[in-house]
Amino acid sequence: MTRDQLWERLRAVEDPELDDDVVSLGLVTDVIVEGDTAVVSVAFNAPLSPTEREMCDEIRALCRGMGLTPRLHADSTHDGVTGVRNTITIGASAIDAKPGVVTGTLATALAGLDAHVGVFDFRLESASNGWLEAVDPPDLSGDPVVPATSQNVSVVRLGPLLPRDGTIPATDAVLDLLLPRIRNRLVWGGLDYLLVALPSSSESVRHTVLERVPTRGTIAVGAAGTESTSLRTAVRTLSTETTVIGALGTVSDGDRRPEPTSDYDLADHDLPCPYLGTIPLESDAGPDAEPFREAAVAITDLVGAINRQRAARLQLAEKEPG
Repeated sequence: MTRDQLWERLRAVEDPELDDDVVSLGLVTDVIVEGDTAVVSVAFNAPLSPTEREMCDEIRALCRGMGLTPRLHADSTHDGVTGVRNTITIGASAIDAKPGVVTGTLATALAGLDAHVGVFDFRLESASNGWLEAVDPPDLSGDPVVPATSQNVSVVRLGPLLPRDGTIPATDAVLDLLLPRIRNRLVWGGLDYLLVALPSSSESVRHTVLERVPTRGTIAVGAAGTESTSLRTAVRTLSTETTVIGALGTVSDGDRRPEPTSDYDLADHDLPCPYLGTIPLESDAGPDAEPFREAAVAITDLVGAINRQRAARLQLAEKEPG
């Protein structure tokens, strides 16, 4: 079995989200056949993505069907933040959407799936009463700056260290000077996903964070339901500042979670981005709650599709003459 023969047979593996095979898309980056072992390198960089896991299983099965022992090597590129594979911002246009609770619980849900996860918290408000509020801000005098660890998540909370709007110097000006220095000294220690919590109360601070922290995109958070404009407002507002890659609807204490055939579908069709699910904000809704686990898995799949689209575009650009 030659390298070229194996490479050609890998065209049988289809990417269900990009509607083409992994070879044509450039997602197979290298193939080595040594004896009865096949080493296949793939441009997959979203750990725990069900779609990527299924494609890897198909590649392994194909190799075994040809009498080869498969060894897969996945991409491990970083997202512009040292030590982080994928950075995602999470934001809302209203504080009552509790983006801090959402960010914290999603982080612990991802960690519960065995992902290495961190939270970079820039929220100026602290009224969400989630577990993030109990994490002390970092000691910025050290070098390197080591994140705190809570709930199996690495956490850096900068929001409490920033001056509030209306003070002198302005909050965004302080952050603009502080953030590059902190980024260069932060040691995340190798994360699969870094969730960046954006402030709801300051557009200028959001702008500074989005400008200084490279991300895959932003997930908008707002109240779910056809009678509420919160989620749509969040998507519309954040879309003027960043690329909104998905939306999460929330329901508060006592509210009924929308049935999949009613508000869920309507929100899905009315939004210009994927709807990742409806999650509860009850005080007893922890990371093991099914809605949060479903949302965490949906995020890994969404990030995987975005990564593969970018990898495919880069491969295509490299093949184009001149």
